[in-house]
Amino acid sequence: MIMIKKKWFYATVATVCVIAATVLYLWPSKDIPTLKCKAFGKVNMDIEQGQLVFSIVESLQFYDKDKGIIQYEGYVKSAKASTYLERTVYLSHGVKVDNKTYHFTIDKVTPSPLDNTPDADFDQMWLENTGDNASLNIGVKKIRDQAYVVSSTYSPQFVCVAY
Repeated sequence: MIMIKKKWFYATVATVCVIAATVLYLWPSKDIPTLKCKAFGKVNMDIEQGQLVFSIVESLQFYDKDKGIIQYEGYVKSAKASTYLERTVYLSHGVKVDNKTYHFTIDKVTPSPLDNTPDADFDQMWLENTGDNASLNIGVKKIRDQAYVVSSTYSPQFVCVAY
């Protein structure tokens, strides 16, 4: 009689452990998956002062479960001048909103010492991503192996290749 109770006890404990492990493994995570991808983009914008043409490499990275970086590097042509653009946007407090959308806090936007693009020109492009400079929603949809469409709340931004 005692031997049967011990078998049932161990079987019950083992079953509970298997169920708990399965639930924890399959439980949806709010962590941001690691991603590094890069794309070349050419953006033409008509503004009051004429046309802005951004010819840039855009790099997106998610890391440490809730952080990200967006880097822009290239050239901006305006009616006034052609300038060099190299800026890094630092993101933190990332959370997964749904299976392809992530919400971040924008910590800062930092130009490199070589960047000579006026803030007003950069802001024209940046406003396509966010309206308040405090937070950013980024959509990342896988379209093929290692290829993703990256979009903002306002518009698709670029197609990038993971590396």
